[in-house]
Amino acid sequence: MACKKTVIVTLVIVLLIYLFPIWHLITVTSVDFYSAYDVFYLVFRGIPTNRIQVSNIVQTAEAAFSDIESTYDEAKEKYGVLSIYATPSDYYSGAITENHKLRIWSIILNPSPTAEHRGYMWVYYSSEALDKDGNVVCGSWRVPALWYLDKDDDGEWYVKDIKEGP
Repeated sequence: MACKKTVIVTLVIVLLIYLFPIWHLITVTSVDFYSAYDVFYLVFRGIPTNRIQVSNIVQTAEAAFSDIESTYDEAKEKYGVLSIYATPSDYYSGAITENHKLRIWSIILNPSPTAEHRGYMWVYYSSEALDKDGNVVCGSWRVPALWYLDKDDDGEWYVKDIKEGP
């Protein structure tokens, strides 16, 4: 009987740690850039169905991070606000490859009845573009970012604005 209780307690603890990743707070509360309101959306990972609802955003972000061929204007047209993660060929002409890692920390959609078309995503990323010799042309490492989401007329989520610390 004691073994069964131990297993249940362990599962509950693991579930709580997964759903409430409070260790991420260390990264964003160490700077005075994010408000307590911003940080609030980081405390809860979000419900699993939220990931499905924003899969188009994640795909667009992955495409933007991977894009080293589009010009600045082309990237802006393709990715909207997420174009800041592309490496525009008219600014970084020497980039021939890129490496990136994008982690979704939390997704909160429709946080209240009065904000049913609003959402928030906390992401954490590293990205670099390399030239033919393997030298870094541009990059950002270990960056937390808060993406403000909205719904378009078709009910699809998109990134409306981005807040990244210094």
